[in-house]
Amino acid sequence: MNDDSASPQVNFEMLISVFIQLRDWIDAKKVAYEAEIAPRQKQLKVLNELLLKKLNATGQNTARTDAGTAYKKIWHSATVADKELFMRHVIGAEDWDLIDWRANKTAVVNCVKENKEPPPGINYSTGYDVGVRRPGKDD
Repeated sequence: MNDDSASPQVNFEMLISVFIQLRDWIDAKKVAYEAEIAPRQKQLKVLNELLLKKLNATGQNTARTDAGTAYKKIWHSATVADKELFMRHVIGAEDWDLIDWRANKTAVVNCVKENKEPPPGINYSTGYDVGVRRPGKDD
């Protein structure tokens, strides 16, 4: 990629203006797309409910036809209702498979600030990106 920073035609005002225009265009397309597919998503939800009712009413797990096959899929949800109770159970029973281990990014950043290095076993990196906002009362 060429470094156009010395080009008089390429300046911050032009780059920021184009950036905002492009971001707005993308956002508008996303909103329009979501609005366009929303009725079809509602129809799919209704059809899904009808198919599940029909499978349940007929005692079937699968219904194969020339048009395709409908089948029941089981789904699961597990959310923490009482954090302290759950933590006591996991620690007390040493049932570590009940939890996922991942680094808390905020805590790791604070650790690096304080200790100049990440905790053992953590891959840590940092970088810069560019944020662009519209002109306003803060500018």
